[in-house]
Amino acid sequence: MLSFIQANYQIGDAIEIKTSVGTFSGKIEFINPSIIVLRQEDGKICGIGAADVRSFTGEKDSPFVTPVLPAAAASVVSSTGVLPDATVAAEPEAVPYKVVGQLSAEQLRRIDPKLSKRNYFKSNAAKRERDNTTEFVDEGYYSDYSAQRTSQPYVPAKGRISYYNPDKRYGFIRDFRSENDLYFHIQQVADNRLYENLRRGAKVVYTETTNAQGLVALCVHLPHPVSTLLGMAEDLYGEKYYSLAKGLVDHILEVCPDHAEAKELAEEIEADMPAQQMEASGQSIGAPSILYTQAKRYYLAKDVEHAEEFYIKALEAGEKPESCVKDLLTLYVSKFKQTDDETLREELRDKALRFLEERRSLLADTLTTKQFLALNFYLPLQRYDDFLAVVDDILSDPVITQSTSKYTFFLWQKGIALNKLGRTEEALAVADKGLALVPHHAQLRKLRYIIEHPELLVTAAPAATDSAAESAAAEPAADQSEGSTLSVTW
Repeated sequence: MLSFIQANYQIGDAIEIKTSVGTFSGKIEFINPSIIVLRQEDGKICGIGAADVRSFTGEKDSPFVTPVLPAAAASVVSSTGVLPDATVAAEPEAVPYKVVGQLSAEQLRRIDPKLSKRNYFKSNAAKRERDNTTEFVDEGYYSDYSAQRTSQPYVPAKGRISYYNPDKRYGFIRDFRSENDLYFHIQQVADNRLYENLRRGAKVVYTETTNAQGLVALCVHLPHPVSTLLGMAEDLYGEKYYSLAKGLVDHILEVCPDHAEAKELAEEIEADMPAQQMEASGQSIGAPSILYTQAKRYYLAKDVEHAEEFYIKALEAGEKPESCVKDLLTLYVSKFKQTDDETLREELRDKALRFLEERRSLLADTLTTKQFLALNFYLPLQRYDDFLAVVDDILSDPVITQSTSKYTFFLWQKGIALNKLGRTEEALAVADKGLALVPHHAQLRKLRYIIEHPELLVTAAPAATDSAAESAAAEPAADQSEGSTLSVTW
């Protein structure tokens, strides 16, 4: 509520505020979204927190109206000449103040539809706290509260969040005017306060656009005074979030077409914004991850051709580049494994390797990436030399060396690859290294047994899918409970 008062009243205006401990009247001395300071007629200062404001009445540029004090307060004034502190006012419910002035329901509705509802000013502490923490502006965007300020326009809400999925970080907004549902992604939230508390029911401002999937909301934020949005836009521009900054400025200019500072900032943003972002800030693209989401849907539906097409489009649009690369590599490996024709398999393998070489810079140099490339890419593509190079790097990572189970797992995988390349002595050395750490490691024991008895691979080849039979042939029954993975790997 204090944000609303700040946007529509200036220092020096008379106002009367009803609180939990009474009703206080004075001229505005200082205000921000958290506190309002009133200078009472006798010059005494009274501060009121946002969470304690029940309702208010006020009049611009009006002479101060003297309150009618209760007898107890009047006696204090007559004896001391000083009005009692607001925080210690006795019997607040008995203080009858004259009404200084009141905003009409229509005036309130133009600022915020919720303000005109009868139950808005109900004495509900939880509701007041929620409104003060999720609906109003962050005071950090105001640079000088003590300076004389004129009334300023307010950028009103265009719709309300009707759904939000915190895990997938996207949702929908119901537009007030058309009642259409617009998709939005958290990456298009330009407001820190909204970003920290995205919830169903929050009223928001946004830019409406469309893409191949439908209606999309860009540059989503809470309703704010123009000065607040300008400060937010300047911050985003300084952090090089050009598209979001431009969206905020556009919202200001919708309300105030002649706003000089907003026009100047818009020119600076357009001059610095890369050409592709300038084009994208128009109507051509939707919220981030739209194309990636569509690609994922096609992939899960096993529509590989469309999935590949949309993953490439998502990469070109800058949507989730690392996830796109990993998903495409997985897709190429899947096609390779499902193909029996050797010529086609070689073509698919070359295609996958070329794609990785071109896009490797988009993958983070992390242990997770290395594990993905080793186990989900090089190994199924039977690129054993590349696999060994990555596994050696993994085995030197402290996270792996400090975990016996992880370390022996990668030793086992390394031994398999070495044996595939015919480097049996090295494979035996790796198996022995792992068994020295875990003497009863079932997979390493099976690996060593297979290396020493290569004829078992020939015998088991016709029944490669029968893991139980292969385990029984390779090792005593005591180890069969953990023997099902060997046939898959081999």
